[in-house]
Amino acid sequence: MEKEAPSSCPSGCPEMRSEPPKPKRRVWRVLRSAAIAGALGSLIALGVSDTGPVRTPQDRIRPGPGLVKRGPLLEGIVVGSPDPSCREDSLERRCMIQNLRRSNVRIVSDGVGAGIIIESSETRTMVLTAWHVPHGASAVKLQNEGRELEAKRIFLAPEGIDLAVIEVEGYLGPAIKRYMDEPWQGMDVIAIGSPLGADDITTFGHVVGFVRVNGRPAILTDAAINPGNSGGGLFDSQSGALVGIPVSKPMINPLVSAEGMAMVVPSSVLREFPLESWKAAEPPAGWREAEICK
Repeated sequence: MEKEAPSSCPSGCPEMRSEPPKPKRRVWRVLRSAAIAGALGSLIALGVSDTGPVRTPQDRIRPGPGLVKRGPLLEGIVVGSPDPSCREDSLERRCMIQNLRRSNVRIVSDGVGAGIIIESSETRTMVLTAWHVPHGASAVKLQNEGRELEAKRIFLAPEGIDLAVIEVEGYLGPAIKRYMDEPWQGMDVIAIGSPLGADDITTFGHVVGFVRVNGRPAILTDAAINPGNSGGGLFDSQSGALVGIPVSKPMINPLVSAEGMAMVVPSSVLREFPLESWKAAEPPAGWREAEICK
C-alpha cells in the first residue's frame, strides 16, 4: 500500500531541485518500459493471459491451459498413414494412441480447444470437453478426421463442474470405450489435445496427486498441458481408459499459474452424474434459433 509523502522534509534532506532529470535516467526509463511491454506482449501471444476467471454464472474456476485465443500458433502435420493392422481393442502403445486420437476432437469457438467423443452413431455424436471451451462463443465447430460439424446443443455439468457435453448431428468419429474410475498416484498417463492449435498432440506424464477444488476432487498431473489442451483427454497409458479432462493449472495468484502441473476433472463425474442430469446451457447471442437449447 502506498504511503502519502510527508508534508515537510525531515532535517538533513537535500535541497529540492527544479531541473529536469538527467538524460541517462530518461533513456533508462524508456528502455525499461519497452522491455516490460515486450515481455507482456510475449505472454499474451502465448495465451498465458487466459488465466482470468472463467465466464460462467458461478465464476467457479480459473482456466490455466485455456484456449488458443489468437489463432493456431502451430500447424500439425500427419506423418504416414494409420496402421490398418491396429485393432480397436489393441493395447499396444502405437495402436492404442492411434485409436485414442480418432476419438479426440478439435473444437473451434472463440479459440481452439479439444474434446473427447463419448457417444457416437451415424446420426449423433456427443463430445465431452471443458465448459470454458465453448462458453460464450457465437459459434462452435467440431472437427475430426476431415469432418466439421456445428454444435447443436451444449449441456453443462452439475455443481459448477467445469465440464460440458456438446451434441452434434452426424458422425464425427468413434467413441472411447474405457473409463478409469479410480486412478492411483504415480500411474503413467497420456494427454491428447490441441496445444497451441496443433491437432492430436500426445504428451506423457504421471498422476502426481489429488486435491479439492471448490469442494470437488481433482487430479494433478505432470503431463505437459498447454493452451489448447483444455477439454482433451488424459488416459491411462496401459489400458487407454479415460482418467479425466484437463481444465486448468493451479494458480499462484490471479496472474501467474504454476508450471509443471495441471488439474484434471476425474472421468468418474460421468458415473456420478448421468448425462440426463446435465442442464442445457443458455445459447450465446447470435446462434440461430434451431441451435437454441430448449
